[in-house]
Amino acid sequence: MKILIIEDETGLRDSIQAYFTGEDSVCETAKDFTSAIAKVSVYRYDCIILDLTLPHGKGLDIIKHLKANQFNDGILIAMVSLLK
Repeated sequence: MKILIIEDETGLRDSIQAYFTGEDSVCETAKDFTSAIAKVSVYRYDCIILDLTLPHGKGLDIIKHLKANQFNDGILIAMVSLLK
């Protein structure tokens, strides 16, 4: 399985990547909107784990880009709530 993790928080991105990396999967990452759009424009992914709030853009715009180009990548929206 080919997975793309789009997350700007380094620690969270690294732990998600460590969890999903295994024998049968390739796990790539993007830390901001610009690098995420570059990857989804060129490569197809079985699953994209997407943060909605990113530096330089919005996660929803990545979904719009995928739909506009009729790409069928699966998307999971990462919703992390930090309680203080």
